[in-house]
Amino acid sequence: MSRLDEAGLALEDASLLHDAIKIFAPRVPVPDGSVMYGMIFNHLGTPGDDENHYGAGEESAEIVIQDTVIHDLTIKLSEVTAILNSDGKFSQGPVRDLFRVLEVVSNRLTTLDGVAFHHSSNQYHDDCVNSYDVEDHGYLYRLRTEVAYVGDVVHDAYLAMWQLANSYYEAQIYASGCGNFGSNATLPWAYDVGRCTQGVPQNPHLNGRDTVLLQKKYFGGLHLSEGLYKWATTSGASLGDLFVSRQVSEDRYSSRHSLVCDVDTMFHAMQGAIGVRLEEVRHVYMKNVNVRNISSLGDQHGPTCMARWRLLSNKEDIIPERSVADEGGGANARGLHVKISQQVELNDVSISHIDSDEGFAIGIDIAPDENDRSDYRDQRAVSFDDVRVEALTAGRKSMVARLGDDQFNMKEFKTGQPVDNGNWFRPPKLVIKQEIILPTALPVADPAASLALLKSNTSYNTDEKARGFLLDGAAQLGNKYGVRFPDGYQDWPVDQLLFVPLEPDSFVAFGSLGDTEYTATAVCVGTTCSKPPAGAVILDFFYVFFTGPSGITLNGTFGGNAGKFAPPGTAIVSQGLYVHRGLGIIDGLNPNAEDVESIYYADCPFSNINYPNYPNYPNPNPSGGSGSATVSYINCVVDNPILGRGRATGTTITNNSGESTTFVVQNAVFFDDEWPDAATSSGRITPLVSQPTFHREFQTDIVVFADGVLPVSRSRSGADILPYLFAHHYTHEAGIKFLRRWTSFKLDSEIRALRRNFLVALRDTFGIGLVQPDDWNDTPLHAQIDLGRGNTVVPYEVNHLSNQRALLKVLPDNNVEQLGLDSRLHEGGFRLLVGNSGIDTSAQHLPFGSLILQGVYVIENGSTGNIEISFRSKFPMITDPWSTVTAVQELHNPALGDGEARIMIAEPSPTPMGQKINIRGNFGFRGP
Repeated sequence: MSRLDEAGLALEDASLLHDAIKIFAPRVPVPDGSVMYGMIFNHLGTPGDDENHYGAGEESAEIVIQDTVIHDLTIKLSEVTAILNSDGKFSQGPVRDLFRVLEVVSNRLTTLDGVAFHHSSNQYHDDCVNSYDVEDHGYLYRLRTEVAYVGDVVHDAYLAMWQLANSYYEAQIYASGCGNFGSNATLPWAYDVGRCTQGVPQNPHLNGRDTVLLQKKYFGGLHLSEGLYKWATTSGASLGDLFVSRQVSEDRYSSRHSLVCDVDTMFHAMQGAIGVRLEEVRHVYMKNVNVRNISSLGDQHGPTCMARWRLLSNKEDIIPERSVADEGGGANARGLHVKISQQVELNDVSISHIDSDEGFAIGIDIAPDENDRSDYRDQRAVSFDDVRVEALTAGRKSMVARLGDDQFNMKEFKTGQPVDNGNWFRPPKLVIKQEIILPTALPVADPAASLALLKSNTSYNTDEKARGFLLDGAAQLGNKYGVRFPDGYQDWPVDQLLFVPLEPDSFVAFGSLGDTEYTATAVCVGTTCSKPPAGAVILDFFYVFFTGPSGITLNGTFGGNAGKFAPPGTAIVSQGLYVHRGLGIIDGLNPNAEDVESIYYADCPFSNINYPNYPNYPNPNPSGGSGSATVSYINCVVDNPILGRGRATGTTITNNSGESTTFVVQNAVFFDDEWPDAATSSGRITPLVSQPTFHREFQTDIVVFADGVLPVSRSRSGADILPYLFAHHYTHEAGIKFLRRWTSFKLDSEIRALRRNFLVALRDTFGIGLVQPDDWNDTPLHAQIDLGRGNTVVPYEVNHLSNQRALLKVLPDNNVEQLGLDSRLHEGGFRLLVGNSGIDTSAQHLPFGSLILQGVYVIENGSTGNIEISFRSKFPMITDPWSTVTAVQELHNPALGDGEARIMIAEPSPTPMGQKINIRGNFGFRGP
């Protein structure tokens, strides 16, 4: 039952109300535009640079701000993904509001176009065509274009107005196919024969100004293109065609569109929260002014800004254009912003509690007058007398400045007192920790049973809706990975899509976890954490591709033209669905206790790493036996219309003792794109299901997280081989200094004993015959120990730029504790790095780049001070074909007991500043 049903509305009215709520209801109870000012003084005319009718030199002057308090300004910017037409103008509605393409596509822009397949050889066709059969050189092609226009009442009206505007123009003003009325952004580049027919004036009494006034009177600022209109109104049309660079210049310049991000709905660039802004002004006097509690909850960059696509028609990469610099203006908060201004006097000015969730927090930001060429005289821009700036918080310590000069060249504000900006990192906006522990292998429901469960427990409650869910998964496999489905699959009934054999010997199948106790154990909204109620379960459905014995070469946007070979046993989640139940009481999130449905899909394929049981390693089963473990990971993009785009990451381990099998999952979902404070979700309300039998795997859990940027290029990072990038570790003296500074290993003798313990474990536990601990007792602590064949043992410390930290702790009584914003996770010790020739152990051969670690974690500023945790690799860390690895480590802390760390280290993401690491994990302790 939904909230709309409870209102007693007719079905049609309820549907219209639901659409209206989706479009018009605010997602957050604060303004969501591009900027919020307490006060703004600027050049003559309106703020902004697009329509400055007075010229650059007309500054406002003689401004006095006295005895004034500006306080409690909060903004949460809502980024709009915009389409920029070839004429340099945005696609927009009649009031110059953007055409919000992200909200009217069927797949939230996971892809831009569909896939065409060769009927006989299943090779890509060169051109995207509509979704019908066409004959081309004797071959039959078939295409399903998945990026469909789904529309809403607002965008439907815009398209209807566009059609009306063009019909009106040709009927009343000028009969021409050129489309040069203001509403139509399709502008012919050349007016030669065949491109534009001779026009016929319909009303010779109208001059050029009259036509412009008619446009504004009847159609406002409406501005769309013929290509956009055709995509939205033509079945099977490809959105990707709008972004293709045509070979002929006339076509290229007249028809190509671009995606733009970092703008609000009126295409203003994101600026954030600003207490007072002075721009192009002079002779300003501020006295007894107090600016406090200025806050920006905005994202540094939304998900569209971080994405890229590859068009299937010409293999062209499409990267959104950002309207602001990499610093992310929308996330910033400033107390006072002075830009291109002169003779500003600050007397008795107090600025405090400037807060930014993800961006910079700047007390006073001064941009110099270097671009004003109307006055070359040297003048003092800003003078200070009794100015106080304090209590600034930002996404991290390095993004705080009491005084920012020349945009982001940060400087401390000299007051005679030292300034401690802190050591904090903002947590993700929403974290849901979830886990499974089973005394058996993972039971997966068969396709038919999973379909019945999907229809009875989710909004995909009909065969047609379920069929659409599976077809979206097939489209994802085709677009991202180039997986080829049989011809005509788009017309199959849902039952036929549940299990599909694929050439040569692979298949795709639909499944679910059925009634497996997949349970949420912690929820953190920002800095507030809570224990979910009993019955906060997760239903999990998935459409998964499995490679057969022959393997398969993946193309699409993932593998590109060259392709990437997926070995046998590789799996890809093409489409999944999490259904979270019982989260409604958590800090205002989903207050109507509705099910929260989130689509997910794999960011990359995933592989299983098999570890035979080492002879001297504790067997996972007390009864003994040969034993083995299979380790894999979860690394998926998660998409929810309310929570935004996030990521589900975690680890899975199947332990097989030879007599019994256990299966465990430690997983967490991280959302950081939208503030989760909206009341609508799936529209389903399900009673909580009690779970008296569920017991967590560990007594205490700590979720760990790292998302720093290491300043190294991809080619020099070692990302294809190493579990960690080269730049992730400092080595030699750095590792020894770490142990002495942060851990209880202060003396040389203590550090030497730690190293010997590690070497003995390499020899006796892992069975590496090259290791002879007695030969290296006198080797200097900082020195590298060479085992031969390129294999080395060396002390190390994790680079602080990784931003490793601990987020939350689940306590033995199931309550949840938010760790401090400054709870950095320090790490160091000794490592074995396997060289080019690999190395043999008693159980298996380890390939180049594998790691075995032993050392100490230190959680700085934990709830009881610094927490020191000793660790050692339980299994070697082996990078899979997708530059991803799962680390499993033994842990020990005197107060928490023994435990295990399970950490997923994903392939880094390239950024302008370097490689962004993606590390998520869980420390579990069984108790003292």
